[in-house]
Amino acid sequence: MGKTKDGKEGEGGGLSYTIVNCGVIFDLSLGKGPISIPERFAEILDGGDHLFSASRLSTIGKAVVAILTHFEESKNRQIYIQDIVLSQNLLLVLAQRYTKGERWTIKKADTEELVKESDEKLKNGADPTEFWLRIQYIKKVVYSGTCKAVLKSWIMGY
Repeated sequence: MGKTKDGKEGEGGGLSYTIVNCGVIFDLSLGKGPISIPERFAEILDGGDHLFSASRLSTIGKAVVAILTHFEESKNRQIYIQDIVLSQNLLLVLAQRYTKGERWTIKKADTEELVKESDEKLKNGADPTEFWLRIQYIKKVVYSGTCKAVLKSWIMGY
């Protein structure tokens, strides 16, 4: 038993959590991610064949509602959601079909090198809150196969 903020004995004061693992936010990634449909640009990381999970914002919103309406069932645990599992190469093929033969700029990159560059910039005093510096670490986790795609989707009857 703990004490409440007014000093009385009680059950209060406990902290609970729910972690939502949604993978890449698919809607946002198509404009700002390694594959940008508006810019007709693709940065293919580590060969582009590693699978990753992705979720739409609408799916994430439904998951949050389900978590809030099933508080006890989702308390103190991780929830995995996804709409699709795909690779960068598959996504690029689909994006190129969607844009019907328009010219794309394709750049190949090694996430290990991107992380080394970010590490070096940090050692030399770069601002650690800089988005483009931090995103290299996220690319490494998501697109290198480091974080395995979850091949199932579930959330309390959702």
